[in-house]
Amino acid sequence: ISAGILLSIIALASSAPYDWRIIEGKLVAHGTYPSIVSLQYNGRHFCGGTIVNKNTIVSAAHCFYGRTFYTYTVVAGVSQLSRKPSTSQTRSTSRVILHPSYTSQYAYIYGNDIAILKLSSPLNLDADASIKAQSFPSLGVEPSSPGDKCFVAGWGSVTPSGSTPSDRLYEAGITVISNDDCSKVFARTKDNKTQVCAGGQTKESACRGDSGGPLYCKSGNGFIQVGVVSYGKVPCGGAPAVFARVSNLRSFMDKY
Repeated sequence: ISAGILLSIIALASSAPYDWRIIEGKLVAHGTYPSIVSLQYNGRHFCGGTIVNKNTIVSAAHCFYGRTFYTYTVVAGVSQLSRKPSTSQTRSTSRVILHPSYTSQYAYIYGNDIAILKLSSPLNLDADASIKAQSFPSLGVEPSSPGDKCFVAGWGSVTPSGSTPSDRLYEAGITVISNDDCSKVFARTKDNKTQVCAGGQTKESACRGDSGGPLYCKSGNGFIQVGVVSYGKVPCGGAPAVFARVSNLRSFMDKY
């Protein structure tokens, strides 16, 4: 991949080391997405994640490449990072596991951009409705189709340059597109079964700081997570974003 392309494509993590934030989105009411968590290092948000179970978080591999030996903080049950409610829970990580095919800093363009975080102590998922495990599609069963309206959420930058992090949780409604259409912008997505794309029809998008966070689609009266925020273009907005496709990565998730 050329240096010029790398200047316009960025993994959606925060400056520690990558980051994306929601563009043209709206504030999320507390408890709307009880599975989303803020991943922090030295007290600073850098990526999002989702609760798989009381001991496990799923996020993006690029958030941790070269840094799996660090200890990170997971904050659950919060919508405003500077004002944590008494019901929020904070845990440290004990282990970070990257997908075995994620083997270089910019490997997100090839897919498999997924990581599992194990917690040093379990979350209490029965203490408050604002902290719950997420439902995910079964292996090989894709619940989303091109044209579906879904939602991406996170604490990423709210400005297209990706330079302004958010203290508040935002969401953006974006539409799933086919990998064929996505490949017109990101060529390697065309036949990549571990990636799903959404957005590009409007300026609503993920941005720096949203990496690792969820792409939710409606399922019954709730939401199912179909993707993990991976990468897109900067300036943010107006182009598709690429997500790790959960349905084709469940075998990795289920090992841990």
